[in-house]
Amino acid sequence: MPFIEKKIVSGNLVEIEQYFAPHIGKQLVRSPNQSPTPEKQEELNTVHARKKLVRLINTNFSHKNKDLFATFCHQKEVTEQEAKKEIEKLIRAVRKYRREHGLPELKYILITEHQGKWHHHLILNNMPIEDLFELWEHGRTQVSILDDCYSYKDLAVYLTTDEKSSRKKNATPQEQDNAKEPRRKHAKRWSCSRNLEKPKEFPPKIISKVSCGDPKAPKGYRLLPDWVKGCDSAGNPYMAYSYVIETPRAGNNKKKRRC
Repeated sequence: MPFIEKKIVSGNLVEIEQYFAPHIGKQLVRSPNQSPTPEKQEELNTVHARKKLVRLINTNFSHKNKDLFATFCHQKEVTEQEAKKEIEKLIRAVRKYRREHGLPELKYILITEHQGKWHHHLILNNMPIEDLFELWEHGRTQVSILDDCYSYKDLAVYLTTDEKSSRKKNATPQEQDNAKEPRRKHAKRWSCSRNLEKPKEFPPKIISKVSCGDPKAPKGYRLLPDWVKGCDSAGNPYMAYSYVIETPRAGNNKKKRRC
């Protein structure tokens, strides 16, 4: 039975997927299309979007480089078009600042959403935090250095979660106002600069079978606990796991903090 092993590397994170591939080595009769329900399709879309966002962040940003996560809020009520116009103006100002101060070209990921009022989440490469504060004149600003983690899965989940869909029936007016507005159909979940590096996807490799035992990480790596193993709807085995590079901290023998 033909199986496929897929490998994706983003930053220090290595993801492995092993699954049955019936199309390898023989012709199959195509079965009728069975489209998932809208709710199921939306769940699948969110899962794929989060994976893509995690890999994009891991590949391009890190705590080691002191890259930043910033939130810019609009104090006044503005339209969506006005909000996007102001954040585009900010990005141009950041690019100009970096050129004038001899900093590397701006790299960023941007998410604009409505939660009470319009605000923007921006992940960008390192620059003086106090100067970034000065460039936004429309309301509150929060800026912090990215956490010291191997993977930014939690951040990606936060940025792609539609909180409004999980509102309580007896939510107060304030809770209603502070909930995220649902993303419009076909609307982009995020935008980014064109100079971002892509995660490294290796060509799929044909293997004889899915590993029988629990997954193991190569020497010098640490297996992450969220691995899964099971069978698909046809009873074929599959496994998905990931591991990260273990690097000792400078000046001592302790390993990098696990998170």
